[in-house]
Amino acid sequence: TKMRYISIKTHDEVDKIYGKYEVDRSQTVYCCEGPLDSLFVDNCLATCDSGLLRAKADVYIFDNEPRNKEIVELIEKSINLGKHVVIWPTSPDKKIDINDMIQMGLSRVDINEIITQCTYSGLKAKLEFTNWRKV
Repeated sequence: TKMRYISIKTHDEVDKIYGKYEVDRSQTVYCCEGPLDSLFVDNCLATCDSGLLRAKADVYIFDNEPRNKEIVELIEKSINLGKHVVIWPTSPDKKIDINDMIQMGLSRVDINEIITQCTYSGLKAKLEFTNWRKV
């Protein structure tokens, strides 16, 4: 696989969560994997890896990787824990996530609207997840 990020912790007791001091806890808090992706989502944290559940958020935005066994398992675990997750719309040609949307020219407003429309929990999340996953 192609490595996208390298993160280094100087002390084991330090949280590796980008933006945790900037979020407004009185509003919906989102959490995604990449710090760059988090810049395009309102009130968003980033974990710098796929361990989103270690961040305290209201909605978890995993990368759109329906063939990645690790991501699929993490999303399923999140749904089973009753969390709100984003299940990305399927695309016939390739996976599309926040970075791809920016490159396609979508605005921050457009991206936040898509995220809001694709946020699920409970039985609806299980149904959307079943249709989305490819492993």
